[in-house]
Amino acid sequence: MKKLISLLLCLILTCTLCLPACADSIVYPIEALGISIEIPAGFVVFTRDYVSDETVMKMLGYTQESLRTRYESSAIFLNAYELAYPLKEVVITAVQTGTDDFIKYSDEELISFGDEFREQYKFVNAELVSMSIYKTAWNKFLKIESIYPSDSGPDKMVQYTTGFDGMVINVTRHAYNLELDEKDLLELEEMIKSIRTLFTRADSSAKQGLFYRDDLTGLSFTLPDGWELYAEAGESARATRFKPTADPTFTLTFLREEFWTNLSFWEKQGKTPSEFGLDEFLNTRYKSPIGIPDNAEKIHLNSGDYLKWITERQVETETGITVVPIATYLHVEDGYYYGFVAPAGDDDPFYAEVLRTINSMVYPQTN
Repeated sequence: MKKLISLLLCLILTCTLCLPACADSIVYPIEALGISIEIPAGFVVFTRDYVSDETVMKMLGYTQESLRTRYESSAIFLNAYELAYPLKEVVITAVQTGTDDFIKYSDEELISFGDEFREQYKFVNAELVSMSIYKTAWNKFLKIESIYPSDSGPDKMVQYTTGFDGMVINVTRHAYNLELDEKDLLELEEMIKSIRTLFTRADSSAKQGLFYRDDLTGLSFTLPDGWELYAEAGESARATRFKPTADPTFTLTFLREEFWTNLSFWEKQGKTPSEFGLDEFLNTRYKSPIGIPDNAEKIHLNSGDYLKWITERQVETETGITVVPIATYLHVEDGYYYGFVAPAGDDDPFYAEVLRTINSMVYPQTN
């Protein structure tokens, strides 16, 4: 452990100078647990199958294979290091126990379940400081604050424990031999709130948003609870549609198309796909067929820069044909354009949910 801390502290000195300040987060699917979680973008993340920074992994003396072996032997599914001083870490562990989803239990039953941990803490000479119930839209958690002994002093931790799909899953954050500050605790709480079910389970009692991954592009995003896939796009189709079960007349359409290979030499402007953004895209033949008006507004969301414009469309309702304002949000990334189309208006009951969906977009991760 001392070697790990020393190496990571060295990395802090070399890496913090080049890391931009960024409040964005990235969705990490953990398929073995059937969940996804959002981690702030500034963290270096290791899972059994993915490493966000190869340099950090090599400096720690790991290969992907040795990292996977270590994680499997320790029941670790994700490690996230914040490269700043003092060194802080998030760890996700899980064991198969046959436990029901925690949301099925009353608070009293969960506290009783948590009392079993007290003996485990005593066994390793740790102190259980506090234990309470924490509930999200997805599931219930036991929030546990504890102090573990270590070679260099007491290690204070905050852990959220939940039961899901027959497993007990722990999400723990700690700062080596230091107390977590308010920012650390708020970040951990936001991570817990972001957890969603990856795959639909017919018997699931945990509420879940729909995690959608586009097979063609590798792009993914999370829809709000209570939304469902209405029409899937095929390999050649451009649009996938989603609907909230509360109002099937409302449709959110996701568009995507690879355009780079169809551009002329002059349209590419001597740039690579990664250098080709919205401004360059407006000078291509695609502007007219997509219907991008000259007064389209350029806006920045958590998932990137978008062009936004409003058009009107006739929509058939129970009371007849109604003219509805339609908002289009268009983004360009690595030779693809992506778009979201939905009824517009700040007063629309689904407006905030549409924006949250767009903000959750995650571009393909590369090692």
